[in-house]
Amino acid sequence: MTRPLPLLFVAALTVACSAKPDNAALPRLGESFRLRAGQTTLIAGEALTIAFEAVGADSRCAKGEACLWAGDAVIRIRLQPAETPGAGLELHTASRQQRDAYFQGYRIQVLKLEPAPVSGQAISPADYVATFVIVRGGAAGMET
Repeated sequence: MTRPLPLLFVAALTVACSAKPDNAALPRLGESFRLRAGQTTLIAGEALTIAFEAVGADSRCAKGEACLWAGDAVIRIRLQPAETPGAGLELHTASRQQRDAYFQGYRIQVLKLEPAPVSGQAISPADYVATFVIVRGGAAGMET
């Protein structure tokens, strides 16, 4: 005779232990955080959601290559404050480009995009991971 109760208990305990407290894993304003392409997160203590939609173009210099320019990747994101229309924005990885954007009193900046390109190897769209930081304080005249 089998004992289903202990198996159910173990399964329930596994699920309960893997669950995170509501705000423990959420990024906070001023703290860097990582998102995988296609992933969305709420900013702790804010009525703001950010979605890393995709990398639109990636012309960064591949590892081991000698490039005259470091290249650039275009990161498409969506910011969605609660109960207001959201906005799709593009951020760039190149230092000469727009690495940050302003939206409804928030400033978002891309700090890093991984993985780095490797010559002759394509990066799957789902493999991209970007590091962002969001702070309060949109620049006057620059809000979307």
